[in-house]
Amino acid sequence: MKLSLADRPDLLSNTLNSAEDVQEFLTRRNTQGTVLHTHENVGQMLINERVVDQQTLREALIRKRRDPKHKLADIIEDLGVASSELTHLALAHRLNLPIVDLDKVTPDPNAAALLPVDLARRYRALPIMYRDKRLVVALEDPLDSEALDTIQFITNRRIDPVVARWTQITEALRRFYPSEMEANPDLFSPAERESEQDYDDQQHALEEAERLAKEKPIVRLVNGIISDAVRRLASDIHIRPLRDEAELLYRIDGQLVMIRHFAIALLPAVVSRIKVLGNMNIAERRAPQDGQTRFSHGDHFVDLRISTMPTILGESVVLRLLDSAIGLKSIGALGFTARDQRRLVEQLNRTSGLILVTGPTGSGKSTSLYACLQLLKKKNNSIITIEDPVEFKIPGIEQVQVNKGAHLDFARAVRHVLRHDPDVIMVGEIRDQETAKVAFESALTGHLVLSSLHTTDAAGAIARLIDMGVEPFLISASVRVIIAQRLMRVICEECKTEAEIDPKLRAKLGLDAEHTLYHGTGCDACNNTGYRGRVASYEMIVVDDTLRHLIDQRATRRELNVAATQTGMTPFNQNALRLVSEGVTTVEEYFRVILD
Repeated sequence: MKLSLADRPDLLSNTLNSAEDVQEFLTRRNTQGTVLHTHENVGQMLINERVVDQQTLREALIRKRRDPKHKLADIIEDLGVASSELTHLALAHRLNLPIVDLDKVTPDPNAAALLPVDLARRYRALPIMYRDKRLVVALEDPLDSEALDTIQFITNRRIDPVVARWTQITEALRRFYPSEMEANPDLFSPAERESEQDYDDQQHALEEAERLAKEKPIVRLVNGIISDAVRRLASDIHIRPLRDEAELLYRIDGQLVMIRHFAIALLPAVVSRIKVLGNMNIAERRAPQDGQTRFSHGDHFVDLRISTMPTILGESVVLRLLDSAIGLKSIGALGFTARDQRRLVEQLNRTSGLILVTGPTGSGKSTSLYACLQLLKKKNNSIITIEDPVEFKIPGIEQVQVNKGAHLDFARAVRHVLRHDPDVIMVGEIRDQETAKVAFESALTGHLVLSSLHTTDAAGAIARLIDMGVEPFLISASVRVIIAQRLMRVICEECKTEAEIDPKLRAKLGLDAEHTLYHGTGCDACNNTGYRGRVASYEMIVVDDTLRHLIDQRATRRELNVAATQTGMTPFNQNALRLVSEGVTTVEEYFRVILD
């Protein structure tokens, strides 16, 4: 005979019948604590509460292993032993959690609105009130950690859980969301407990995701993620599916940082909301998509570039954050020494020639080029940029976006730009022989040209250009400056402290005892990494007559490096060591970047 609540009226002895009762209980629990049987597993709790015996529990657990998505309480009900409601109330009784009578305690509409009805139904839960900046949530299953984690994630509030009967939660949802009931008449039917299979239907899942993407809780959630990433100075947001959950990561100071995991059930709605922001096709889940939008943060806007990619586990999303408040810097903020800054500015004051910034992807090349443009803009120059894509919009500069669909590549764009009477041309990247050819032609015909290359050191840029088919005499006649750079993480000022370094390592690096070295211990300000922000370590070649002669003679990279050092270039590794000795970065960061 199946046990029901009529057989265990004692389980309702701890029922709270008013909002005041709920407040009083939570105050008492938070000040005095409660006795939780945390040493017991769920099975032992149910045995001690006389819901199941050992044999029934064993059979239920076997079925649970076969179908992990099936709730244990539902399995026990299927076995004809006890109702699902009785099982949940017995667990609440064992955990000393109160039962809230939702027929007598009216939920706060503002609290209830924080959770989309579809998720309330899925997790059999309903927010009922605010209390001391916490959200009180009534749910059927007091041990549903996924429900609690998801509700906390989507509402961005800490949760105080209480227990309610599912029939009362259902009725409360009917009162608060009548329109959803009319649109979905079977939403709360008895078949709900078997409805997990509905989510395997692609059309149903798509409709659900589209609906959720427009609801305020999902809108707030996505906006909150973006705002949080901007506050943490992240350059990218990664949202990607795993087998049983999804994960949220930020790229901060060049490193991926795990932020949290969340329920896989939320992923379609989150992805759909992001697609809405980027004016992308919500229904297309089988092909990659790109989009872009602007996001208001505080007193300024952040540009977002969005990329979605289908994987075997679901759609993955990456958002690139282009925050002009931190991405646009002056030349003085790039980290050059006073001497090198002066040498660079001298070359920027010339009216023709080519200035190159080189380095691997993510080394700050665009930041350095934009800093040069900001200086040149002050001189009433006609400046036109050709970019793929345009990362930051700069007033007073004409910026052209490469558009392969319209047959507008770098080379063709430069040819058209030359007819617009420019003083300065910035070519985002020299990728091929044709682009290199028109860039050098422009530099030789009275234009100052700025561009970037993918090489690891400054001398390597010359070899790369020759490999592209540029004649050495064109390089020697055009190139004024080559800056090779990589980014090193800066020690967090909030947790900066002296570091103990092995004397042998000090000697090997040439750092004597008079140099105090530092590291970050990790704190909230730096996400416990010990670093906050990045600075460029670089080497700068200013091409003089000696180097021009060597370039014409097709000198080796080593010969060019030796000559550049003799004429004033500080090698990359020495600049990196300077940053260590000045307490800007750490020995560990030096080795990470140098050995990369």
